[in-house]
Amino acid sequence: VSRCLIIASSVNDIEYGQKIKSILNETYNLICEIRLCSIQNINKILSQYAFEHCRATVILTVGQLNNGLAMFISSNSLYPVIHGFFLDSEKNHHLIDPNTFLSRDLSSVTLVFSMSS
Repeated sequence: VSRCLIIASSVNDIEYGQKIKSILNETYNLICEIRLCSIQNINKILSQYAFEHCRATVILTVGQLNNGLAMFISSNSLYPVIHGFFLDSEKNHHLIDPNTFLSRDLSSVTLVFSMSS
């Protein structure tokens, strides 16, 4: 059975992670788990999933655009990583500077943007 591990970087991102979990469960019948953690304790969480390589797993990080969580996980895990960033329509996020990504290796991270409705 495939699964998705949703990792939120702050308490504020849990609600967005719950919406993603609902969509993945209802639309794709994908088992999802939501975890709240920071870079400081991500290795502990990754070690809990490291022994189950027989299960198709994708990790979805939810948080600020440049918080480094997705890059850290992709560097320390064999699982594919998708970083979901919630764009607040009340703020000026419609102009995203691509130069903010040039200093980091994003070859193993997929960025996903969504707008609030």
